[in-house]
Formats: sequence, structure tokens, C-alpha cells
Amino acid sequence: IFPIGPFHKCDFAPSSSTGLLAEDQSCISWLNTQAPKSVVYVGFGSIAAIKEAQFLEIAWGLANSNHPFLWVVRPGLVHGSSEPLPDGFLESLNGRGHIVKWSPQKEVLAHPSVAVFWTHSGWNSTLESICEGVPMICMPCFGDQMANARYVSHVWKVGVQIEHGIERAEIERTIN
Repeated sequence: IFPIGPFHKCDFAPSSSTGLLAEDQSCISWLNTQAPKSVVYVGFGSIAAIKEAQFLEIAWGLANSNHPFLWVVRPGLVHGSSEPLPDGFLESLNGRGHIVKWSPQKEVLAHPSVAVFWTHSGWNSTLESICEGVPMICMPCFGDQMANARYVSHVWKVGVQIEHGIERAEIERTIN
């Protein structure tokens, strides 16, 4: 067996969606209003889950970075919480942040306003980001994601790995 690919950019490869949730196209309209190479795209895949404390640190780290961000917050992302954002959080951003339950990721990564992809380092997400030339901030959760993140940051040198914990100040420094 010889692994080949990726094929998602080839004309003969069928376009597919994971079918997990309906893709929210509002994020493309929002991206269209952002400056080129200005948006932090945050998506942790279809399976990874984080603790509520980590989620809140990510939220405040994104807010404190002062960069526009598109964040995929799907059901089940946060252990034991369905509405983890603090009251008034989105309103405090003055339109600088956009949150969706699921995005058309390949289209988002190909968008000219996207500057960086904060990812769980799943294989598909990693390949899609590399194919679009979008650098990554890696936060692996389990399985092959650890090796993928290490390759992204230390071998291919197309991104960085968050290694000093999920704290808002560290997130802010990493983004900036």
C-alpha cells in the first residue's frame, strides 16, 4: 500500500463535507468584510473536546489578541457545557469575532483574509492548511495529532505548537 494524496484540490476529486453539521456559510460573508491575511481561523475538528476552563482561556486569548477571528464552536466541543461563552462576550468584540457551529473549512482556508489556522492538528486539517499555504497554531488533543503537530512545528516549520499551556496570555503572545 502506498499512501497518495492529498487530492482535495484536484479537479477529479469529489468535493465532500463531513456531514457532521450543516456548514454555516455566514462565515464566508463575514470573511469577505475582513482585511487580507488578518483573520485567525480556529477549528478543533469533529471529535476533539476541551475543558470549559480551556475554552474560556481560548476565548479571552482570542479577544485580547485584537485580531479578527472566526471560531468553530460545535456542539460537544466543551465537556459538560452547552453555552460556555460569558454573557456579552461577542458583543464586547464589536464584530471582530465570528462564531459558527460548523464551517466550510476548505473554503475558509482558501479565503484571502485568513492569516493563520489554530487547529487540533488532525491529518485532514493539517493537509488542507498546508495545501492552502496557511500557517498553523497547533493544539493537539490525542492520537496522531501529537506527531502531526510536531511535524508542522519542528520538521516542516509551517507553524508553531502551543506547548506552555492554554492560558490567555500565552495564546495572545502566540497569535501576535
